[in-house]
Amino acid sequence: MTNSASIILSDSGLSSLRTLVAIRRLVDHKFSFSYISKKIGIKSRSYLSESLKGKKKLNEKYIGPIVDLLELIPGESELLKNKLLLEIGDLGPSDVVRLRK
Repeated sequence: MTNSASIILSDSGLSSLRTLVAIRRLVDHKFSFSYISKKIGIKSRSYLSESLKGKKKLNEKYIGPIVDLLELIPGESELLKNKLLLEIGDLGPSDVVRLRK
């Protein structure tokens, strides 16, 4: 995905995810919230939409699968996953240190 590293580095994890999903949707019209929800096992499309808007907390178990669907290069994928986990995860101090490395 073009410029995904700059998107991830310049904004919050959730905002980056929202932007990258929107870009992917422009390129691949089947990449809808319904498609993503079905692929990763979310029962409600509205949950995903509200989570990406910041209205609901995105469950940690969906972070990896959503980012994986974006097909980013491995370093970008890990960076985005870690940013999202740091923002929304219920992490202990040792987890925070590990993810910031």
